[in-house]
Amino acid sequence: MIKKSYDIVIVGGGPAGLNAAINSADKDVKVAVFEKDREIGIPVRCAEATSEEALKKYAFIDENSICTPYNKFEFVAPNKTSVEMDAESMRGFVLDRKIFEQSLARKAAQKGVEIFTRAHVLGIENDNHPLVKVLYNGEQLQVNCQLVIAADGIESRSALDFGIDTTLSLKDSEPCYQMTLVNMDIPGDTLQFLFSSEFAPGGYLWIFPKSNNMANVGLGLNGSLKKQASPRELLERFVEANFPQATMVNSTAGGVASAKNLNELVKDNFMVIGDAGRMTNGLTGGGISTALASGKFAGKKAREAILEGDTSVKKLKEFEKYWNKNIGKDYRRFYHLKEAMFKVKDEDFNNLAAKFENVPPEKVTVTKLFTTLLKRKPSLILDVTKVFAGL
Repeated sequence: MIKKSYDIVIVGGGPAGLNAAINSADKDVKVAVFEKDREIGIPVRCAEATSEEALKKYAFIDENSICTPYNKFEFVAPNKTSVEMDAESMRGFVLDRKIFEQSLARKAAQKGVEIFTRAHVLGIENDNHPLVKVLYNGEQLQVNCQLVIAADGIESRSALDFGIDTTLSLKDSEPCYQMTLVNMDIPGDTLQFLFSSEFAPGGYLWIFPKSNNMANVGLGLNGSLKKQASPRELLERFVEANFPQATMVNSTAGGVASAKNLNELVKDNFMVIGDAGRMTNGLTGGGISTALASGKFAGKKAREAILEGDTSVKKLKEFEKYWNKNIGKDYRRFYHLKEAMFKVKDEDFNNLAAKFENVPPEKVTVTKLFTTLLKRKPSLILDVTKVFAGL
C-alpha cells in the first residue's frame, strides 16, 4: 500500500525515474515511484538502441535485455545510395526495453524503493513541502514528501504544477510511429538511417535489428510541416514498398521532444529529468542515455539534499549547473545541427552519398559526413567537431 509520506516521490517509472530511484534510495531516504501505466516497460515508446558506453557509465548492463549489439551504421539517401560506417567507438546495443526497465525496477526495489504501477498522479501542490495527489486502485490519495522528481515524459504535467512552462512548439515536437517487423532480411549488427522527403519529411526513418530477421522500423517527422499523411500511413507505405514480405508483430506511436532542455530544471523541492526535462538528442531524438544520466545525477543530488535537510532551489541548482556544464552544452549543439538539417534537401543527401559511396566503412566518420553536408554553414563546423570528436 502507498504510505502517507515519503522523502522522495518520483513521477514516472521509465529509465530516468528508475535510475533516479536507484541512486537516491538509502536506508535513511525513503523513495516511492508512481507509474501510471499498468506495467514497467510497457508500452515501449522508442527504437530501443543506446550506446554501450552510456550503459556502463550511467547504469548497468543486464545481459538478458540485449537483443543485438551493433557497431556498424548505414546511411541511405533518398535515391537509395548508401554509405556504410564501421566504428567500434560507437558500439552499442538494441535493447528489449521491457526487460531492461524491469531490471532497473528490480534493482531499485532491492534498495528499498517502493514502486506502484497504475498510480496516476493527478496534481502536486507545493507549499512548505509537496503534496502529491495520486489515483491508485480507484482511490484518490494524498502523499506528503520532501522532494518530487518529475520523470513523466514530454510536456510534463508535474513540472507545470511547479510553474515550469513545458509547452513544446510544433517545430520542436516530432510525431513518430514504429513497427516491429519479422521476416526481415537485414544485417544483424547495423543500424540503418534513411532520409526521404517522400516518407519522412523533416525527419528520417530507422531500421534497428533485434535479431537477424526482426527489426524495429520507424519514422519521425517534424511537427511544423503540413503533411499529406499521418506517420502511420507513411510508414505503412514505406514498409509495403521496401519489405513486402515482412509481418508486423506490434506497433507504437508517440511524440519526441526535439528541443533544448528546459531553462529551469529545479525549483524548491523539485527536479525534472529525462524526457520531462527535454533531455533528448535534438538531432536524432534519442533519449535513453540521457535519461539514465539525468536519473543518476539527479538521484545522487536528491539523496544528498534529503540527508542534509535542504531541498531548496539553491541546493538543487547544483544538479542543474552540473547537467548544463557536462551534458547540456553538447545537446544545445545537437539542437543547432537539427535546425540546420531541417533545411537539407533530398538532392543534398544524394550528393553526400555519392561522395562517400566508395569510401571504406572504417574511413567514414560522422564528423566527415556532417562537415561535408554542412560545408556552406561554417559556423556549425565547430559544433560538429565538438559533439562528434573521435567518431
